[in-house]
Amino acid sequence: MKRTFTLLLALSFSLSALCQITITAAHMPQLNDVIPRAQDTLTSHQPGPSGPNQSWTFLNNTVHNSPTTTVVTVASTPYASDFPNSDLAYTNDNTAYIFMSSNSNSLYTDGAAGDLLMNGDNILTIFNPTLLLHNFPKTYGDTHTDFYAFDAQADGSSFSVDAVWLFHEGTVYDTVDAWGTITTPVGTYNCLRQKHVEHSYDSLLIRLFPPPFGSWTTFSVTRDTSVSYSWLALETKLNVAELSFDTLGNPKNFTWSLIPPSVTISTDEVENDNIVAYPNPASDFITISAPSPGNNYSLMIYDAIGKLVYTTTFNPGKRIPISHLDNGIYLYEVFLRNEKVKSGKLQVTK
Repeated sequence: MKRTFTLLLALSFSLSALCQITITAAHMPQLNDVIPRAQDTLTSHQPGPSGPNQSWTFLNNTVHNSPTTTVVTVASTPYASDFPNSDLAYTNDNTAYIFMSSNSNSLYTDGAAGDLLMNGDNILTIFNPTLLLHNFPKTYGDTHTDFYAFDAQADGSSFSVDAVWLFHEGTVYDTVDAWGTITTPVGTYNCLRQKHVEHSYDSLLIRLFPPPFGSWTTFSVTRDTSVSYSWLALETKLNVAELSFDTLGNPKNFTWSLIPPSVTISTDEVENDNIVAYPNPASDFITISAPSPGNNYSLMIYDAIGKLVYTTTFNPGKRIPISHLDNGIYLYEVFLRNEKVKSGKLQVTK
């Protein structure tokens, strides 16, 4: 019997043939939007290939942070006079804000203000020039280059000095280098991928004592190049996923949207009908039927946040124990000789 589900968990291979999307200004955050996300700060994910019709799967994540971004008016913030050209402000906590300006053709970051370091010290950073985030409409192959700069002063007590003053310059190169589908713990989305490369120059000044006794001296000058990736979908306002790296180039932070994809599909219609997991719902055991005999199959089961909770090899038709799993909805993937041949949802009910 066919069952229709809203796609809240991944069905990655089944949607890979869907067409390329186009991102417009209408898909960006709007006033009063509330955008929940989750973040894994110890990820091992890699960005995967570029090019057309790709399929990225980012599961088995651990939630370390759960930021929720709210879009508010600039006038509702304490910094309206500092950002007269901004249209909206994004905030996760109503103490720190990012200020944006937009039109039908582009979206810019004008700066940030508030308790940016979460240490009780309010900092004002006005970008001059501003940073171009997106040109619209955005499609595969689009590129843009931009230069932005800001300076900001902050309390220096954490550095055992009176104050610090940072001057930052950045040249960015953004390329929409791929399109396809992305699977996160929430579901599978049609997406574009944007590669972001930034060459930065930072000059840090310190003041040992407050005026009139102290003066500014240069503490450090650094140059760096960073690379990050973001996946853009029609549904999620902010990026559906983001992947950043540490200073050594190792993957560090993976952030994904908790807004589900809008596609509603029948799992029976998009999956491999020759491979069936039953019963579903199940309590103690499941059985997976498949056309090819032998022990070349493997099964991976993920929980609702994408954490791998069970993996095993199996022979088709043999019972697989699942009594150790708690009640809930799980995603399962079946592989034949390391090639994924089916994915779907499994409900455990005891």
